[in-house]
Parts: sequence; structure tokens; C-alpha cells
Amino acid sequence: EAGTSAPGTARYLISFANRLVALRTTEGGAVYKQRGRWTIDGPALTNNNADWANTGSGSADMFDSEDDIQNGMLSQDTLVVYRERSIYHWNRTGRATAPFAISLHDSKEGLLAPFTLVDLGGIHFFMGNRNIYLYDRANRKSISDDDHDAIYFNLNYNALRRMFAVVNDRHDEVWLFLMKGSDTVVTEVWVWSTYTGKWSKFAFDGISPRYAGITNVSFANLSWSAATGPWIDYSRAWVPGDNRVISLGTAGGDVKQFDGGSADDNGTVIVAVWESKDFDFSTEDIDLSNRLKTLTRVDVGYISEVALTLLLSVSTDGGVTYSA
Repeated sequence: EAGTSAPGTARYLISFANRLVALRTTEGGAVYKQRGRWTIDGPALTNNNADWANTGSGSADMFDSEDDIQNGMLSQDTLVVYRERSIYHWNRTGRATAPFAISLHDSKEGLLAPFTLVDLGGIHFFMGNRNIYLYDRANRKSISDDDHDAIYFNLNYNALRRMFAVVNDRHDEVWLFLMKGSDTVVTEVWVWSTYTGKWSKFAFDGISPRYAGITNVSFANLSWSAATGPWIDYSRAWVPGDNRVISLGTAGGDVKQFDGGSADDNGTVIVAVWESKDFDFSTEDIDLSNRLKTLTRVDVGYISEVALTLLLSVSTDGGVTYSA
């Protein structure tokens, strides 16, 4: 940072018009949720520090409405700033001291989940409050009318910043990763075909991982503060409190912890299985991409100090029966 006008931090930083633009800044400990700030005309970086203070730098507060900045993305020669319920355009003016013309272009819709915004060659795909849209700077087009209820049903609004979208250029698709209910990990992926305009759903439910071959270890004396007695009495690897440990669940409902100092299971076999999610191999929906219905490979890895038998079984009737 250089100069007293530099933002302390910014949630979004974008290179535009030969400047760095900081959106939703924190300055002097105060959060400015509707502010954009920019550096001097380029080169914006001098000695690895952006000049936010000298002639040509500045800031703007978009106070037309009270909603917060959610993200920003370039569309050709325009910086499109998405807020919670509105969309703004930043356009070049060519003037050194007032480089941007900032205008409100949509006051009826904004960006719901900040990281569902992706670029499709100058056209933006994003998840709005009411629908999924394509935005080309002139028009906002809904692309999820037929599937709206299913996409938005039971959406976890407390996890909006964890939801995201990615572009699969190879297959002309956009993948939208969502969290439903109280989940804080992805439970559904909605795939939109840029070629057909159709949606497909790929669910991550039904996963029940369980593991075997892990020693049952007491939770006592695992951290520095909890350990008692002289260090010389400890024969296994020391696990400091800030180190990650591997805890796994068994079929019997027990919690097992990996112990680097043990080489066996104390003579007790831990019976456990790992059950995958259900895969759809049907051909009922001709619009559903074949690659989402085909199981191409299963990798099973394990580590054992002694020989063991690994059985892989598959069920085609919803888990009623299995064949090896």
C-alpha cells in the first residue's frame, strides 16, 4: 500500500482501465460495503506497491441503495459490479482525475451467491435472488424458469459464500454447486448446457463412508497440555495440539483415530464397509449427459501391515442385494 488513502483490505480486487479497483473495502477498521476504490493510472504497481493516494486515484460510494457489493467482473470494456439487489456499470471516461462513469443499470435483481458469477465470453452467468440469469450488459435473461423450484428449494442461505459455479468449456456446460438444508458442504450440482439450454441435476446424497484397520486410541494425553509424566515414558509419536489427526468412523458407530505409533489393531478386527452414493444408469432422461450417468472408474486404496482380503460388491437394485 502507498499513501494514506489505500484501503486496508478489500473483498474483491480487479484490474480494469490500467488500474487496480478494490470493491467492498475496509479502511481504518471501518467496512464500506458499497465502496469502490481505484489506484492511479498505470502502471498501477510501483516497487510492488499500488499507489492509491496520488492524482488519478479515488473512490466512489454507490449510495443509490443500501445493498452490499457481492462481486464484480469485466464484460468487454465495462466493469459490472453486482450487489445484493442491483447491478452497476463502471465505464471508462478517458479523464485522468475522474476515470469512471458509474451508473445503476438494474435495480430489480442482484447477485445472491457471490461466487456463482462466471464469465461466458463477455456474457455473465449468475445466481440471482429469483432465478439463474445470463447478463450481457443490456439484458438480463432468466434461464431456470422450468427448474426454479427444484434449484432454490431448501437452499441454505447461511452458506451462500460457499456456493460456486465453474465453466466446463470442454463440454459446453456451467456447473452450479449448491448446499441445501443445513449442509455446509456441496450436496447438489446443477449442470446447465450452454448448447441445449437444459438443466441436469447431480446429487451427492447417500454417501456413507466407513473405514477399517484403524487402531482404537484413547483421547487422553494427545495434546501438550493434557499429557502427564516425563516425555521418556511415551513410546509413540507425539501429537501436538495444533496438528491434524485422522479420525474415522466404523460400521459399529465407533470413532477411531489413526495412531502413527501402532502397527496393528491390538488383535481385534474392525469390521467396516464403505458405501458409495447411488449412481443413475437409466436412460429415461435423454437430455441428461451420458458422462453423468456412467461410472468410469473406482479407486480403492488401503494400507495394511498384514495380508487381508478386500471384497468389492455392486448393487443394481438400490442396495437390496449386492454381487461381488
